Amino acid sequence: MKILFLHHHVRGGGVTRVLAAQVRALQEPRLQGTLPQGTYHCRLWTADAQAPPDFAGVSLDYQSLAELDYLPLDTEPQALQRIEQTLYAHLHRAAKQGWLLHCHNSSLGKNPLVTWVLYRLAREGVPILFQYHDFAEDARPDNYRFLKHLLQDRFRVPLADILYPGFSRCLHVAVNSRDRDFLAALPHLKANHVHLLPNAVDVPDGLPTPQTDATAFRNSLHIRPQGALWTYPVRGIRRKNLGEFALLAALFPEQNYILTLAPQNPLEAEPYDVWADRVRHMKLPLHINAGALWPFEEIMAQSDGAITTSIREGFGLAFLEPWTLGKAVTGRDLPDITRDFKAHGIDLNHFYTRLDVPLNPDEQHILREAYQTYAQECGHAMGIAMSAGAVDQIVKSKVGPWTDFAALDRETQMDWVERVVADPRLASRIRERNGLDRLWSVAAERVQYNRRQIGQHYGLKAYGSALVKLYRQMAESQIESDPPLPLDNPMLQHFFQPDHLQLLRK
Repeated sequence: MKILFLHHHVRGGGVTRVLAAQVRALQEPRLQGTLPQGTYHCRLWTADAQAPPDFAGVSLDYQSLAELDYLPLDTEPQALQRIEQTLYAHLHRAAKQGWLLHCHNSSLGKNPLVTWVLYRLAREGVPILFQYHDFAEDARPDNYRFLKHLLQDRFRVPLADILYPGFSRCLHVAVNSRDRDFLAALPHLKANHVHLLPNAVDVPDGLPTPQTDATAFRNSLHIRPQGALWTYPVRGIRRKNLGEFALLAALFPEQNYILTLAPQNPLEAEPYDVWADRVRHMKLPLHINAGALWPFEEIMAQSDGAITTSIREGFGLAFLEPWTLGKAVTGRDLPDITRDFKAHGIDLNHFYTRLDVPLNPDEQHILREAYQTYAQECGHAMGIAMSAGAVDQIVKSKVGPWTDFAALDRETQMDWVERVVADPRLASRIRERNGLDRLWSVAAERVQYNRRQIGQHYGLKAYGSALVKLYRQMAESQIESDPPLPLDNPMLQHFFQPDHLQLLRK
């Protein structure tokens, strides 16, 4: 069986780690006894010059294809035609050679020509597995506008059909049950073509131990010798809600905090740099970009636990992985995502679902106006008519005398952090209102229990078998008559909801 994986980049982060896990699940000798008999050849195409270390030790044919890169908005028509033709030629040739296509996030709007070429191939009967981690409809108005303009307006095919092809040899895979349910509700997709495939979480046989003296490690990052060390093991992009991470550091300054990585996307660099400058100015016990000096494994081995304050996730690896390393995870819950974990018995009862701060009437008024404007802009970009009542509903769900900190814009968040630093009574009031002391008290027995549950339900062995089952369904499928085309995009009604609109994501 020959599998061709397709993605824009492998620069580290969530999708790269998923890809690496998928290749390992098919390739590692220790897992081969759990898979149906056969040889699994893996090929990976991205726009990057070479594969990162995540893929070390596995048999992988890697190829760089520049046309898979993010597509600039101002690309000239001649360049668009050349990119489309090149992509089609490469992928059509691979399909003729018997490669099954496994595409990640191809409908997100980073390069609509990739989306279109895959649609063309699917229409011709090429077997393709589409795996979705994120969605353009999920409060990404610029992405959605780009897709609509370049695809639907240009090729006169309904956008939902291009993004989610309903042809007989296509499978659609979500990484959480919420997104699986959304896909299954699309009228042009057959029920047996939509699947749930949670990401694999590799549980090591033993717990990692520090390879460096704790004092030397802390000194290298200018961390105090006293106080527990809590790590946020992510890149510092906007949806990771870094202002709230800083707020926790201000509310509990007796502890130490690490953010592992700076963003690589230029669009994320400016908001990250502004945030990092204010963290330094306030002298918070929060240390950034530790991953530039130390490997992830050593950082986690030196840490007492992990934090997440993210407001949006695809699968939610940050909720699971630290437990496998013997470290508790704490912070903001995302019930839409963690409901799958809780259904498997993973205990996250110490998390909070909102972190309220008190707003005076003037602050509420300013925030209401900001959300009115933002909701109308998003609706307009996505072609949704926003009635005054619908906008009012969104605003009321976001703003009140006590407002969730994640509903604030980035600048206001950091203004609030400065207020908390300067006013211990305000800090105490916020801690008590939200019951935040429970965050740091996770028993060792719960760490061990969650680690076992994760290994049982999200291990690589079961993951490889699930992958092969999907590939076989795809390979054995037959070409059938075309499905009816939807007139609009039903995914918008699922994602265009108040809890998905956050000023932090602008």
